[in-house]
This record gives sequence, structure tokens and C-alpha cells, in this order.
Amino acid sequence: MSAATVNPANNLHGHCFTPDRRWNARMDLDFAVRQGRTALAKMQFSGPLRVQRPFYPEAAPTNAPGRAQASQPCHCCLLHPPGGLVSGDDLNLAVRLEQGAHVLLTAPSASKFYAADAHNVAQRQTSDLAVTGGMLEWLPRETIIYDGARAEMRTSVELDNASACIGWEMICLGRPAANERFTHGSVRQSLILTRKGLPLLHEVLRFVGGDALQECACGLGGQAVSATLFAVGRGAGTGDTTDAAGHDLAALEACCAALQDLLSPSRDFDAAPDDALGNTHVDTTGGTPGGTHDAVPCGQSPAAGGSSVQARPVPLPAHMGERAGATVRGEVLVVRYLGPDMEEARNLLLTAWNMLRPALTGCPPHMPRIWYGAF
Repeated sequence: MSAATVNPANNLHGHCFTPDRRWNARMDLDFAVRQGRTALAKMQFSGPLRVQRPFYPEAAPTNAPGRAQASQPCHCCLLHPPGGLVSGDDLNLAVRLEQGAHVLLTAPSASKFYAADAHNVAQRQTSDLAVTGGMLEWLPRETIIYDGARAEMRTSVELDNASACIGWEMICLGRPAANERFTHGSVRQSLILTRKGLPLLHEVLRFVGGDALQECACGLGGQAVSATLFAVGRGAGTGDTTDAAGHDLAALEACCAALQDLLSPSRDFDAAPDDALGNTHVDTTGGTPGGTHDAVPCGQSPAAGGSSVQARPVPLPAHMGERAGATVRGEVLVVRYLGPDMEEARNLLLTAWNMLRPALTGCPPHMPRIWYGAF
């Protein structure tokens, strides 16, 4: 085809290969309470973004802290059929939770940012999550950033005073198991957590593959895997909201103390195997650690019709205290990992989630079915 017959509009968007191309996909999800359970009330999408049908593997909590009538949680699995992002891909997810909704969002497999092409066009992934008087569990699988990728990731969570959230994000630079390091390309990641427009947590990670920030002690220290879990309870307002905020903050502080004990180098790992497995949780009535939940071996599915169960994480290794930490900053509990092993990072975050979920939602830690065999 000669240059005179080419439609210039095709060079702006769609399946073209110019430096300014952009292949867009967008999905909008609205969740609301219908007949006592959280339902997917609205879904709009364009491009390769979908969800599996909503799942309801657990009953509504009977002792949700500070909630007179909690709805049955909805487990929803986000799907990106291509399986990864190439140059020009631009994925946008918008999620809204209405009053009383409780949603657990996850994915069946890791996200992947593949190496950029000759034009070095970036790949973008944006998640805008808004919660009004509900409970959001944002638990995506890890993100693998291939050598040479130009990855741009942004996650924002907006809460009101009656909302709470538990979330995590995990990144692997390169493919360590294949001896591939991230030496070329760039990464830009931002995590923004706000309540009624005011910042609770705002983090930005930006670097170029192979630069000093990857290797120096004040940066990534040469490690390939970084992970962050954040948890925030309800905010202080008036009346019942203020009481709920005090309960949730006390529960976060108790969880933080329990995690710090697990990560302490002085802990006797041989004398306390159950604690190392992360079975300790925060009691939702008193905000203190104690008790256990029934569990099934890792990789084994729960029996049909059984109660809420979880796959038990492996023991935290003795060196975990050198790679991870937990702290409460303002209203937010933050758990971090920086090390060489994604499986180790997942187990740490799963241990923290085991403690936090009963404390903030009144629900025992019920793993999504899609996780069995992967965690």
C-alpha cells in the first residue's frame, strides 16, 4: 500500500505500530447490596478486560465489628485474557462499592509486563477503587516485569469515614528463576490511599533498569521482589463512626504488634511453630491476638459445603526479620517485604491477611477458590 492511500486516523489509535499508539481496555464495576448479599450491580467494559461470575463461598459475618447487618461477601476474579501487557497497552479498571458492600477482588494469575518494542512505547495499568460505606479486599496476584519493559502502574483507593480496606501489591523485577535481571527499561509505580480527599498513604517508585537505585542500600539493595500490604479501618466521624474507628485502629495496632513479634530475630522459631504459621488472629470483639482457625493443607480444596477455611501458609523463616517489617503510620498498617523470593513474600502477606480479615470484617480468612494450588 502506498503512503498516499494510508488513512492518517489509523496512526493514532488501534492496531498500528507508531510511537504514539495506544491500545485501550477499560472496565467499570459497581457493587451494591441486594437481598442481603453484595451483588455486581453494573458492569461496562471495552477491550480485553472481563470478570468471572461473582462467587459467594462464605456466609455473611454474624459478628462484623461495628456493623449492625453485614452483607454476604462477593468474591470476584478479574480477567485479562491476553495474559500480559505489551507496548501500547493501556488497561483501566474502575471499581465502586456502595453502602454495606463487601468485595474481594483478585486474579487467577500474575500480571506480566513484557519487554518494550523498538519504539520503546510504555505499558500502563491503572486501577481506581472507590468505597462508600463498604469493605474492599484488593488482593491481586503478583506483577512480573520483564527485562526491557516500560511499566507504568497506578493504584488509587478512595474511602469515606464508614469504609475500610485491605490491599496488597507485589512486584518481581525480571525473572530470577531464569537468571534474568531487570537491567533495561523503566518502572513507575504509584499507590495512593485517601479518605474524603485527604491522603493516608502516597507512595511513588520510579527508576530505570540498571541504575544505582536498584543496587544501593537506600533503594532496592539488589533485590528482585518487593511487596506492600496496606490496611485501614473506618475513619473518625461522629457517633458510631468514631467508636468503630477506635476499634479498627486498636485492631490494626494489635495485628502490627503480632507481626512484629513474628518477625523478631529473638523469637524462638522451634518453640512456637504455630505462631510461625501465622495462625494468630485478632479477636474482633476485643482487638487482641489469640485463637486459631481451622485450615486445610496448602493446595487442597475445601470440602463441599464446609465452613470458611484457608490454606495454611508455610512457616516464616528465621531470616524474614531482615527482609520484612510492619508498622502503623497514622490510620494505616503497612507491611513490607524486600528480598529475592516471591513465594516468601506471598506467605508473609497471606499471614498478615489471616490476622487482619477477622479483625476488620468479622469474617474468617476464606481463600478464593482460584488461589488453591497457587499459594
